[in-house]
Formats: sequence, structure tokens, C-alpha cells
Amino acid sequence: MLGWAWLFAALGYGRKYLNRPHPILSYANRGIYPFYILHQTILIIIGYYVIQVEESILAKYLFVSTITLFLCVAIYEYLIRPFAVMRFLFGVKSVKLPKEETTAEKENTPVKKAEFQMA
Repeated sequence: MLGWAWLFAALGYGRKYLNRPHPILSYANRGIYPFYILHQTILIIIGYYVIQVEESILAKYLFVSTITLFLCVAIYEYLIRPFAVMRFLFGVKSVKLPKEETTAEKENTPVKKAEFQMA
């Protein structure tokens, strides 16, 4: 019963204090699908070589987990996110940046008729 109380308390505090927009949340939301696709392949490749080393299970686990996390983030940041083709292949939505007005567009703004009327 005490375990359920702690669980509900943690969920309540999370809902109250973590339920707001944040830039990290937006970044992580865009990168979660490539991370999901990449992590198993990276995990298997690293695990294949690490399992042959004579170390404790905890050391192997921490090493594989940490390296997998860093490699997934690095691959997303430097190989997927900057390139439109890679974003498309990994199912990442493009981020639409606000369009800046050029000087030509500023000059072509509609002009009031009153400015051209001669008195």
C-alpha cells in the first residue's frame, strides 16, 4: 500500500511541476523516433564486443548504456538533424522557421490610395 502512495505522490508532483513547455522537451520530442530506431543496433554492436571483456556485469551494463546514449544523441545531432534527406528517412518532421521579410517584400507593401490622390 505504501508503494502505491509513493507512486501516486511522484505522479502528482510530476504533473504539477513538470507539466509545462520547455525547449529540452521539444528537442527530445523531435529526436525520440530516430533514437528508437538507432538504439537497438548500436546496443547490439557495442554489446557484442563488451560481452567478451572480463568485467563485472554492472560495469558492462553501465558502459554499454552510456556509450549507446551518447552515440544515439551524437548521430541524431550531427548526421540526422542537419540534413533534410536524413530527417525524412528517419521520420523527423521539419522545423518551420519564421520567415523574415526581405526588403523587396517590404517595398511592395500595399500603399493607401490617399497617398496617390492629388488634391
